[in-house]
Amino acid sequence: MKKGHENYHVHCYLKELMAQRGMTVDDLHAQARIDRGTISQLRLNSFKGVGAKTIERLCGALGVPIGELFEVLPEDIWLPIRLTKEVTIHFGLRAFTEPRPADRGANEAIISRQFLGSWDFRAFKWISEYLMRLNIRIRFEEHITGVGRGIDPAVRASAQRIFEGGNHIVIGSQIANQFTEEVVCHAYGVPPYNPQMRSAFPYGFEWDHWRGVRSSFGWQAHGKQYGIAELPSNKVVAPCTIVPCGEGSDGALILVYRVFRAPSQRAVGDDDERVVICLLGYSGPGTLAAAQLATDPEYAAGLYPPARKTPRMRAVACKYFREAGALTQDSREVTEVSLLPEPKQAATAMKGTAAIRKRRRG
Repeated sequence: MKKGHENYHVHCYLKELMAQRGMTVDDLHAQARIDRGTISQLRLNSFKGVGAKTIERLCGALGVPIGELFEVLPEDIWLPIRLTKEVTIHFGLRAFTEPRPADRGANEAIISRQFLGSWDFRAFKWISEYLMRLNIRIRFEEHITGVGRGIDPAVRASAQRIFEGGNHIVIGSQIANQFTEEVVCHAYGVPPYNPQMRSAFPYGFEWDHWRGVRSSFGWQAHGKQYGIAELPSNKVVAPCTIVPCGEGSDGALILVYRVFRAPSQRAVGDDDERVVICLLGYSGPGTLAAAQLATDPEYAAGLYPPARKTPRMRAVACKYFREAGALTQDSREVTEVSLLPEPKQAATAMKGTAAIRKRRRG
């Protein structure tokens, strides 16, 4: 199910062009013979419409073609990142301990190695290459996750901070990245690591018997099928099937949250906001499939929440193919990716929230 762009965003770079030339509003007013109020609206990207004569005078005074003054961008999950030209990618590192030396305390663990899962790396590489094509500055932040690590208060504090500034992409489920649990739960306003909170989410992870972690949106499966489950029915809509060869399947969740910025914090006008994007695969192929789908222009618009401060979670299903006789290495290749229809209950709730906020702004 594909959903193309329904809305486009026109961004004016007048503020940046004036700064490059050391021009003030009065300077541009004198050279272009344009009202100061119009100039201020264009600088703040709060304009409703611009006449052809105004554009002609602006381009003449600045010495630029119209394409450098205005840019038409798709209104999708990458819009805030395109406008600010920066993002931080968060990934989880698995931690392992080595045998405890005889001279160490009984409760003292020693970390011997940490690694990034191969599928998380593939998703990380896919997203990074996409962003580099857009000339985006990329920062990286690692989060240590491991058996017995427990709940780290520092992780909760850092998760809260990403909703206060910058654009962020989180890769990996709560099994691969403890940071994921904190970020997703913060977006929905519920405490993490509490299975009784699953009703707050439209989807969750139904884990198999050997894959499990305490989570507010993940639980142990009681039946034979496991994967991404729709809530509150617990119906598995994107199953994970592991095959020795041939075609198998996997699933993922994509969460997008538009972060509101106060007027005093805005750097690119009234349309300035930040975004948090989480790509959460049930297992490896699902994580890569989520990255592939999120960067597809035909899908990216359908992932964008209709309002700020309202999380939108969508489910992804994928198929993979494993070559026969390749059991000593993970030869799986993702062959098909699809965005599942949004649950009616979740879609209705988001439309209602967007309508309320629109009335308040009016």
